[in-house]
Amino acid sequence: MNKEIDNKNKLEELFQYEIVTFTEWKKLRDFLFNLNEKSSIHHYCYRGQSDANWTLKPSIERLHSKDADFFTKEWNRITEKNILDNYKKGFHLFSENTFDHRTINNDIDWLSLMQHHGAATRLLDVSASQFISCFFALSDVFSISESACIWIIPLNVLDNFNVEKLNITAKDRYNHLYNEYQMLKLGTGKGKEIIGYSFLDMPSKRPFLQKGGFLYSMTNKQSFSELLHLYSNENKKNIKKVIFKKENKHEVKLALKDLINMNVSFSTLFPGLDGYTKDLLLREYISIG
Repeated sequence: MNKEIDNKNKLEELFQYEIVTFTEWKKLRDFLFNLNEKSSIHHYCYRGQSDANWTLKPSIERLHSKDADFFTKEWNRITEKNILDNYKKGFHLFSENTFDHRTINNDIDWLSLMQHHGAATRLLDVSASQFISCFFALSDVFSISESACIWIIPLNVLDNFNVEKLNITAKDRYNHLYNEYQMLKLGTGKGKEIIGYSFLDMPSKRPFLQKGGFLYSMTNKQSFSELLHLYSNENKKNIKKVIFKKENKHEVKLALKDLINMNVSFSTLFPGLDGYTKDLLLREYISIG
């Protein structure tokens, strides 16, 4: 059992990434703008985190202890499937959504809906917008962390590796691959040992406004964290971690003012009264000092 735990830790350590650090908002903004110039070559997704010490780890994996015993590890493997099955049973009793939930036949759509309402899943939230991710990284006025970060993940790197891994030879192989990503099935041993992604064909309002999508492990045998090294390692650090130091509050407020002027705010990203209320506090924070 100790050997299994050691192997898992070694796999997670194999994941390597490039670190870029900024202390000035304008330099970070220019760096993020310049990524758009390469968008015809690299297709990125982004994840903003208010604490740079946090790893790239979906919520379901944060529930799992590295040194769990065998029974707990086996329970962890089926936790997500059990939650999903029970969620489907009671959804119609509690939901105020007007759509017919019986038309949802994709596990990713169900997981997205669950995560939207606070459940732990294998889905890792990302955005197609670097500035929306930047807002998520910097907008937590209660955060006491010294640095925030934006993870930059090149989707073309995932696709190119996965095409070879799955030996896809179809003429439209990347469309074929994306369709494979949407075929995630929980509770089976048939999943592919790759990381997939989805930007949802029929997103709800919040992910639509946030240009949101998800990264996830396509297998129930290996976690997202354990698969990351396949795409970014010491041979080629394809994933970037952009750190923004927050010790200069003026720079943080400058960034937030700029983002709000770009129409990136709680009101535009979280529809309804919740977003508007959060914006009131944020604007007060920016105006002080």
